[in-house]
Amino acid sequence: MTRLVVAFAIVASAVAFVDTEHDYANNYVAASFVQLNDNGAWSWFMDPRVIVDEGKLIADTEEIAYAGRRLYPTEDDYTGLGALDPNHPDVVYISTDADPATGTPLISAADRTRHYELFRGERASNGKWTWTPFTRNSSYDNLRPVIPQWRDPRTAIVWMRGKYVHNQGEWYSALVAAIVPSQ
Repeated sequence: MTRLVVAFAIVASAVAFVDTEHDYANNYVAASFVQLNDNGAWSWFMDPRVIVDEGKLIADTEEIAYAGRRLYPTEDDYTGLGALDPNHPDVVYISTDADPATGTPLISAADRTRHYELFRGERASNGKWTWTPFTRNSSYDNLRPVIPQWRDPRTAIVWMRGKYVHNQGEWYSALVAAIVPSQ
């Protein structure tokens, strides 16, 4: 893991690992976000795949989506985060206030305000990522998705819905969940 952080330190002002799982070949997969500037305006979600082959560490890092702006003005290292699907290593759910593919701000039709929405990303066999809205046109933020591991072909996803004002107890949100049918 240190090798990945050192590699990013040259181009990034912040790196945070968000979730870890194993892929179909039992290789370690880590999802992270990287702040590419000092003002917290934009971050990228990364999909580092860390493979240990005969004791040798191999890291393959890929930029996959725009993570959006910082969550609140006094903390530029916080984004909406994301979660890997433990049953499908090429699927990730992210929270962003920008279109994951283009970076265009997400303006809700419900209240004409920019909100964080959840997106499901899936990597095709050719390596290309496709993004599908999981929530849309909300009048509140959808943040911090978590996907618990369980023995069921469906995916359970839990997230915070509401407002996240400060990391030390000032958030106004509900914990919500959904069960996604097997795809």
